[in-house]
Amino acid sequence: MSAFDTVAFFCYFLINTGVWYLNNVLTLSMSLRKASILVIDDDVDVLTAVRLLLKTEVQEVYTEKNPILIPSLLAAHEFDLVLLDMNFTASINTGNEGLYWLNQIKEIKPDISVIMITAYGDIDLAVRRFRFYCKTLA
Repeated sequence: MSAFDTVAFFCYFLINTGVWYLNNVLTLSMSLRKASILVIDDDVDVLTAVRLLLKTEVQEVYTEKNPILIPSLLAAHEFDLVLLDMNFTASINTGNEGLYWLNQIKEIKPDISVIMITAYGDIDLAVRRFRFYCKTLA
């Protein structure tokens, strides 16, 4: 899948289901319009697309390409939601990087909602994400 195809699909997903899903994730704690969202992805096109799509739906959209900055961003801002890519190194699509950063985010802000995004679908990866999430609830 090309970068353009990935961005096009992600935009389609957000337009058709993403904003509805974000609204339902945030409904319990606040209005979507008041939300502050952090988007972390190594693809600048994805960051641009998400920022453009969400900027009229939420109060603030922060985008970051470098996941190493996650701890400092979480310390400096009160985010309501994180959209986190699962793969940051070219040609590696195991999702382990995203799972690592999910763990770091949950250690720093255990109550923050995180939606993981990727251009690479994999059943095993989805099961590992779900198991990790269940462990964080226990």
